[in-house]
Amino acid sequence: TVAHRELMLGNISFELQRSANQVEIITFIESDTLEKVFTSPEKYKLIYVNVSSNQNALINAMAKLFAVDFIPADPSLERVKKVGSAIGTWWRALPKHAQITSQVSDAADVLREYIFRPLAELEPNTQQVLLKDAFQHVFDTDKKVKQKDVEELVLPIKEEFENLLEKLNKRIVDECGIVFDQVSEPGSGQGLSAWFSGLSEEKQNYTYNGEPAILVNVCRDNPEINEDILLEIAESLAGLDVASWGDELVVKFGAKLDSAKKFVDTFVPETHLPMPNPNHSIGSGQGRLSLSLKGQNKERIFDLLDDLSANGQVLENMLNSTIDQLGKGLDEKEKVAILHRVVGKHVFGA
Repeated sequence: TVAHRELMLGNISFELQRSANQVEIITFIESDTLEKVFTSPEKYKLIYVNVSSNQNALINAMAKLFAVDFIPADPSLERVKKVGSAIGTWWRALPKHAQITSQVSDAADVLREYIFRPLAELEPNTQQVLLKDAFQHVFDTDKKVKQKDVEELVLPIKEEFENLLEKLNKRIVDECGIVFDQVSEPGSGQGLSAWFSGLSEEKQNYTYNGEPAILVNVCRDNPEINEDILLEIAESLAGLDVASWGDELVVKFGAKLDSAKKFVDTFVPETHLPMPNPNHSIGSGQGRLSLSLKGQNKERIFDLLDDLSANGQVLENMLNSTIDQLGKGLDEKEKVAILHRVVGKHVFGA
């Protein structure tokens, strides 16, 4: 009877020591709970938490910011639990970059350290984080804490973390602009396009290895370079999705991009065979296959078939499947060399 009001508020709970390393928190006091406690009192510990008006203001503000719905029957500690769960889910859904970057404000860093990260753990101590740590490190318990004050503090920080990936994308695009002296509209990729267009035909068509190959291949396949293409280059050079980048990868990406550009700029192809005459006209239903073999250019003009025989279709499928599977472990230069040999043998008889 004495504890009735506190039970209704959810301020009273029990800890059940199930084993040396396992503790169960009992927040709902049911008809047989006290009977179990009195039967084995050594296994239970009475917990009392006085959810103050300041703490209620914090919980209500967080519930509003993180879209948590309460029902009238929810006791105070159940509300705390719901809010903690929502914040943890929100934090885990953020890009990895937002969780680890140091490019945040001091206030955001504090909330990340004492509220967001702890609540995203596998089994968070929600009451400790929201009812104690939050007031020890973020809010002043000596002053009246209003819900509006909490919202005005936390909302900009929440939005700051949600916008960090967009800021990272801009930093990556800016690195591209620095490497290619891009002075046009940010994110347009015109600096990279102008650089590739200015390369000789031999350099544009040469099969490179490693990072220069990544850079040239993307430019070759995309006549119009936009921000998405620049981010694709960034992910390929880094070998990691941009959303998972740490701060140091931005600097490393810039260095790799600059190195790849300089390699292509200074590269001198070993052979300078005359190219087949591209002006030689062929029919609309025909194709041209040109190949340099043993210092000579060879060419075949052939009809483009709309339909293949059954055996022809099987051969095409087998070749595509084999190249897709075994080619994953090869770089482009080796794959092209292999295809060069196959075409030379089976088409030109060399």
